[in-house]
Amino acid sequence: MKQHLRVRVTYANVIATLVLFLALGGGAVAATGSIAGPDGVLHGCYRRERGNLRLVRAGGVCHRGEGSVVWNERGPQGPPGRAGAPGPQGPAGPQGTPGQFPSTLPSGATVVGTYDVQGSLPYVNHYRLHAAISFGYTMPAQLVTNVIAPNGAPTSACPGTADQPQAAPGNLCIYRQDLLENNVADVLLYTPTGGGDYLTSGFTGDMVEVVANWPNCPTEAGGTWAATAP
Repeated sequence: MKQHLRVRVTYANVIATLVLFLALGGGAVAATGSIAGPDGVLHGCYRRERGNLRLVRAGGVCHRGEGSVVWNERGPQGPPGRAGAPGPQGPAGPQGTPGQFPSTLPSGATVVGTYDVQGSLPYVNHYRLHAAISFGYTMPAQLVTNVIAPNGAPTSACPGTADQPQAAPGNLCIYRQDLLENNVADVLLYTPTGGGDYLTSGFTGDMVEVVANWPNCPTEAGGTWAATAP
């Protein structure tokens, strides 16, 4: 007794057929890329009785007895891949424009330097040797002047040493160095504590005055200084 088998067409049958079709004829699909619509969707028609599948162009009409099926040419986007290795360092960029040099020293900022005086005086009472000190900036206010004797103890206004000069805000500190002095009676500053034109001294710099012990003798004096804006 012969039994007739009827093929039942389901959506699963169609999808399985699509997978087999693409596996066997993927090259043909790729070669007919125009079959896919502009949105990348493929269109097909399958016979409801046997499940035979054929591709049609976008907008095509299936025949009587056929059903339509569509699928994407591309699958869903996968997860992000691992980060790649860093690339080589790029070339150095061009040099930037120089910043503006401040004309007034900011409050609390300190400048340091050295002084050196050499010479000989015919008289010791009316003549003195001088060495200019320049801050490189204008102080916002006139500084109080201080002279620390050779090997002198630090003070609240001048807490440093000749090797590491320091000055409290609003002070100019001169640190004398004994090994750099010869025939020196005293070291003063051209300011209220040392005499001279103190109206301009202490703003952009100052003048070191050296008093000699003996006339017509080589006189030398040297040391360090620090100035801190008030």
